[in-house]
Amino acid sequence: MQLEEVKQRPDTTGLLRVATATRRLKPADDFYPHVDSASADDAQAARSRDSSHVTALIMEVAGARSVFISIECAGLDRARAMRLRRRIADDASAAFDAVHIASVRTSSAALRAADADYNIEVDQRHSDMIAEQIIGSVKDCLAHPSVEVSAHAIRYMPEGFFASRRALDEVADREVFTLEFRDGRGCGVAGLCGLPCYPAALGSRNDDVSGDFAIYLANYLSLRWGVRPVCMIGASVDAPGCFSTTPQDSGDLAQMRADLVAQPKVVEEIPLSLREPRISTLSLKAACRRDGRLETDVFGATSAPCDLVCTLADYGDLRVFAVPAELSARIGAHLREALDAPLPICWCQCDCNAGRLESTGGATGGQGGGAQGVVRELMTFIERSIP
Repeated sequence: MQLEEVKQRPDTTGLLRVATATRRLKPADDFYPHVDSASADDAQAARSRDSSHVTALIMEVAGARSVFISIECAGLDRARAMRLRRRIADDASAAFDAVHIASVRTSSAALRAADADYNIEVDQRHSDMIAEQIIGSVKDCLAHPSVEVSAHAIRYMPEGFFASRRALDEVADREVFTLEFRDGRGCGVAGLCGLPCYPAALGSRNDDVSGDFAIYLANYLSLRWGVRPVCMIGASVDAPGCFSTTPQDSGDLAQMRADLVAQPKVVEEIPLSLREPRISTLSLKAACRRDGRLETDVFGATSAPCDLVCTLADYGDLRVFAVPAELSARIGAHLREALDAPLPICWCQCDCNAGRLESTGGATGGQGGGAQGVVRELMTFIERSIP
């Protein structure tokens, strides 16, 4: 199906509409009195301060709207950041079927390195000012008028993928899907909007989204073409794409696209060894708080990996496929050692303080290993699992 045909038949294809918006945050200069650009560390701290921003990714599928919000700001203490996260989620839930706050990054290592006495329990007046600026920026992003119809007609998705059961019901009977590759950098089905897998594992407060279709597709790409997708969640939308290795010429890319369109139910191509249960929900939740999320102290400063691991564990049916990032490898190693369980999938490359896993061991008492050794071990596991 060509793009022109998709646009002419929106009533039968369940078109996806996507809007992205980013607002930079500029905290007052006197908020960082210890920063002096004369030194390299202080210059890096100043750059961290100036890079604070809010990004909102808004998706609409079959009438259901989801929003994925990422916040990076070095001017908030941890307690206010958590309150801010809840406030944004509550405000946005009135207008969206699913809301996921990807991250509220509170402070940077560069800022702490610039001043050993730096205390993230910052002045209340400045912290409140930053919080209000973030709220305003999120509202600006959510009201952004630049909404485009994507180049993809999403006509086949397995249960658990959509952020809304209502959206799932409206498209569940469709048989095929189309996708658009952008120079080999990303898969339009896994990423929905054409960005490099940006919302592939989009979570919701109701745990309605698993990202399992992205995993199915990723396994198929690996088995058929030898490409290993790497999720770009938490990354800039113009960052390098989701394939760690990509087709070398346009002919391979065109054939890959045709191959996938011709065989939409890619899960049937996955060996049974990769469809075994990874880790039982009961075992996984032994490492969770009462609200069902894994302790953030295990994984770093943001709860995004915890949300995604829980979501995938609840709805996925595959064991480890690939290593999205060093943090994902450490999460898998930590859970395996702490819970004596198979390695879980983590489809996330969020910008976390991964070093905390090695230094603290986290709430479950396990110990994180060296990243390189974990990656090698995981890749060995993957190679043994894929014939």
